[in-house]
Amino acid sequence: MQNVQREITNTITGNELQVMYQPLRHNYQVDNSFNAFLFFKSIWASHTLYMQEQVYVLFLDKNCNVLCWRQLNTGTLTNCLIDIKLLAAMAAKLLADSVVVAHNHPSGNVAPSRQDVQMTENIREALYIVDCKLHDHLIITEDDYFSFVDNEGMQTDYYHSSLKMRNLKRRKKIFATQETV
Repeated sequence: MQNVQREITNTITGNELQVMYQPLRHNYQVDNSFNAFLFFKSIWASHTLYMQEQVYVLFLDKNCNVLCWRQLNTGTLTNCLIDIKLLAAMAAKLLADSVVVAHNHPSGNVAPSRQDVQMTENIREALYIVDCKLHDHLIITEDDYFSFVDNEGMQTDYYHSSLKMRNLKRRKKIFATQETV
């Protein structure tokens, strides 16, 4: 009975949720796509590059220093799912200023697919909500990479201003609907 009362007391007083901020901080700065590629190559299990798609993410502070990294998922020979909600939650918990996402193409072709482009947009939108930027999205092989930033697949300033306008229009529509009810 006392355990149940303690649980209820902890829940009421807010002890159920513990917020901690203690990133590992690597002594590495990712200020361009080549540095990101080199970092990913150093942590990637190279024997898997041609076997199955995998997704890794670097979490960066405001100076583009690596706070920490994580392998998000492993997929099949032709695709890999990214849990965008989990990615955004981790970025928020780490208080990351930006992230770099990378995945591999076992085919050896670094050209992005339509799904890669759409996933990049979806990630960027989710991160924007938690005040975090998508610094870059790389597609890598053992000796080559594609950067969405380097290939102008991500115009950050335009993107953020257009997203703000869409959100503003959405909010106005919601408030207009609520007023008429």
